[in-house]
Amino acid sequence: MKKNLTKMMAVLCALTACMPFAACTGATGGVEIDKTKTQLYVSNFNGGVGHNWLDAHIARFEADYAETEFTPGKKGVQVIVSNHKKGMVNIGGSMKKAKEEIYFLEKVNYHDEIAQGRFLDITDMVTEPLTEFGETETIEDKLYPSQKEYYKVNGRYYGLPHAQSPTLITYDADLFDQKKLFMGEDGEFKYTSTATNLSKGVDNVKGTYDDGLPATYEEFFSLCATMKKRGVDPIIWSGMYEWYTTRFAKQLRADFDGEEATVSYTFNGTMSHIVDTIDKNGNITYKDPVVITENNGYEVLSSASYYYTFKFIEEMYNGKYYSKYAINENVSHGDAQAYFLKSRFTSETDIAMLIEGLYWVNEASGAFKSMSSYQGSSLQERNLKVMPLPKATAEQVGEQTTIVDSLNQLAFISAYIDESKKELATTFLQYCTTQASLEEFLLETGLTRNYKIDYSKVYDNLCPYSKSVVDLLASSNYIMPASSSPIIQKNYEAFVGDYEIGTTKYAEPINAIRAKISAVDFFNQFRSKYDANSWKALLG
Repeated sequence: MKKNLTKMMAVLCALTACMPFAACTGATGGVEIDKTKTQLYVSNFNGGVGHNWLDAHIARFEADYAETEFTPGKKGVQVIVSNHKKGMVNIGGSMKKAKEEIYFLEKVNYHDEIAQGRFLDITDMVTEPLTEFGETETIEDKLYPSQKEYYKVNGRYYGLPHAQSPTLITYDADLFDQKKLFMGEDGEFKYTSTATNLSKGVDNVKGTYDDGLPATYEEFFSLCATMKKRGVDPIIWSGMYEWYTTRFAKQLRADFDGEEATVSYTFNGTMSHIVDTIDKNGNITYKDPVVITENNGYEVLSSASYYYTFKFIEEMYNGKYYSKYAINENVSHGDAQAYFLKSRFTSETDIAMLIEGLYWVNEASGAFKSMSSYQGSSLQERNLKVMPLPKATAEQVGEQTTIVDSLNQLAFISAYIDESKKELATTFLQYCTTQASLEEFLLETGLTRNYKIDYSKVYDNLCPYSKSVVDLLASSNYIMPASSSPIIQKNYEAFVGDYEIGTTKYAEPINAIRAKISAVDFFNQFRSKYDANSWKALLG
């Protein structure tokens, strides 16, 4: 049965379209069951991306399938959502008895859950053309190469990517204009975004979205120093949750390694920046390119990418390029978001940049609403943008940005679903992965789901923040921070958890720097975490 999707409503990126509502109750959410229709139960992690996107998908799906009999004698579908903030670790054990049939969750240990038998095999729906929805591509066609390697286990698919949630820097582009903080071809930060002589930015191409922004770590910290001289606090993050800086370091590390970053998770490939020696001044001697296998996987911890990211944090902290709230352990992520958003409208010192996950604009709903009395303070009016990652060295400028996700978000169907509901569940999950739904997700949340598609049809209608998200991600390479490697699966948290680039004593690199441990010393401690013998223990 072929269905024509209803045309989407006028494109919006208004504040209300980006913000989640409060979580509803229970599996039925207080909804009265319509016994004339077939019910589909959905479990949704109501965190950074909220649930407005899901509500919008459901409204269209129920309308498009109002005349369809998924169950004999019943016409139409009633989708009932349980919104919550539980992770897979809280839900997995109870799935067998749960009503929910489709799940959208984060921090899922994909391969372990497959071994537990909790995910339905959805290979057919992933690999068949989406002709029912007017498309010729398959869902598999929309996946990045590293995703195919990750999600396809023994030739079968059991889950799909959900929202993208890399931790990056958001900057206030209006503040940059007010304080003339864009960089010119002369290397000076004294221009507005409309200047004709802006630097090329990290992509090294004139006339693109990153013109006037720092291309290297050196330029980034020169910008920070300029901000301090002009009475601007460069950066804020949550002092309560310092692992935001660790997640950001993870992004910097992946970007340094580029395509080789996948080797850190697959232990299968060659790495060309393995450190042999490093002196106290950070001068590096490299080994010849090292072929990495599971037997010598510990070598990846000697990648110079780790040193350079530790060095970035060291310079950020020792240079005091941060707001006082960033080192206040009582400042939550929501507080940090609010300080960043409100600083330009209050007597507080202006704050130029925020380290956060891309989803933060949804979490900041309360902060945006509290600013309604300030003209031009809503999300669609603010010129907030995601900053492209600067490169560690000048030699890397012009190389493609590499993005790695932090939260391992997943969409899947419960293996315990009744046989009679499988067609409905797979149809709905396919529906959520059509071009129309992926565009709708962007319009409702301000960020993209984790698929490789073209957003040009809706781009002109996006708010500045969403445009910058699309600009950055569309031009980037994407890798999965995990793999099907047995050593990864046996030691999942050690490699892909929030604290995977820390040592036993200092789970967060920034805490080592605060303890006066230099980036060089911290790197040497870290790279010594495993040797050939201790690595064998992990293999066992």
